[in-house]
Amino acid sequence: FFRVFVLAFAMVTQKSPTKTRGLLQDAEYFAKKKYSNHKDLLSRLQDLFHAFRDLEQPAEGEAMPFSGNLATSLVGEHYLSHPNTDIQLLVSCIVSDVFRVNAPEHPFSPEQLKNIFDAWLRQFELFTKQKEKDKSQVVYLLERTAQVKSFIVLTDPELACDKQTATLF
Repeated sequence: FFRVFVLAFAMVTQKSPTKTRGLLQDAEYFAKKKYSNHKDLLSRLQDLFHAFRDLEQPAEGEAMPFSGNLATSLVGEHYLSHPNTDIQLLVSCIVSDVFRVNAPEHPFSPEQLKNIFDAWLRQFELFTKQKEKDKSQVVYLLERTAQVKSFIVLTDPELACDKQTATLF
């Protein structure tokens, strides 16, 4: 009985690989801001967050399981500095997973990297101001950036990230 229950639960809670694949390739939705309202956007970002959270690095020679355009669409000013802090946090978490899945490389330009680090630092600052129940995603972001050592990118002299480095330390 227990085995049947576990299998049934896994089938009900598991996202379809086709849906996940579609989400990971849907750069147009974010690039063209096709959402109808913030609730729609939050829902789509939640789904994307769960899809990225479960991704593993592809084997050597395999293509990335998501569109590079999706990653770069999400790091636009519109999302990283969105008026809704929940949207900012979800995008920050997704981008931290983009770093994790792509490590040691990343698909971002120097300007996008600066914007990403600024957004992450804003999220870390908000950590002390959030209610206890709202901290789980900030903790997730902290864990991911530490796991992948994402902030090492700040030491690249070509990025000129002195402001971000000073804020971090």
